[in-house]
Amino acid sequence: MATENMIKQSLSQFTVDFYDKIIAAQGDSLKNVFVSPLSIYTAMVMTMAGTDGKTRKEIESTLRIPKQLLATCPHKQIGTTVQQFFKPSESVQLSLANRLFVVQPATIVERFKQILTKDYNASIEQICSLPSDEAKRQHINKWTWENTGQKITELVPTNAIDEDTVLALVNALYFKGMWKNQFDKQRTFRGDFTCFGGEKMDIMMMHVEARFPYEELTDWSAQAVRLPFKGTE
Repeated sequence: MATENMIKQSLSQFTVDFYDKIIAAQGDSLKNVFVSPLSIYTAMVMTMAGTDGKTRKEIESTLRIPKQLLATCPHKQIGTTVQQFFKPSESVQLSLANRLFVVQPATIVERFKQILTKDYNASIEQICSLPSDEAKRQHINKWTWENTGQKITELVPTNAIDEDTVLALVNALYFKGMWKNQFDKQRTFRGDFTCFGGEKMDIMMMHVEARFPYEELTDWSAQAVRLPFKGTE
């Protein structure tokens, strides 16, 4: 299997596992969750670069990274493949930013630095000199805010940074796109949305008339439609 295909398969398997865990953890009280498995996968694989022994093996297993890939130079290959998802486009904004914040004085192994900066295009910032844990927290949140189109303001919650926090590895993913077939705001209406458990919710719904790829998901008694963004196929 080609290296790129192994990485994509690893990411796909991790994504399925991750969503299964989210649904299972919610039990009978399912809630809407917006999350990027790619963002988490990238942060975890960078963390893996700084681990060894049992911890490393657990991360490798969780991320479903095959042994054939681990036998090579996985970080260079994974970093290259991940960056391919973020090719520049005139109509779609998609960016990924990674930064390691050194919160308390610590010696960072040179090999770890090289992997982060060269393979994952990550930056490293020393924030030990900031006057308080709260100042460090706000500094990290400001960086996240700047790299997510000013959308994520409180990535690091209050009291999450304390004297025991040595490093903070942060991954920021930002996406903004326009529908290829725009929805007319004037055609927005209220309607019943059927939840997973069968109950109904009164919500605002969008409406558009166009030809889209469509699929009947008989196993789930559901239908799916692909809505492309401008500049995409």
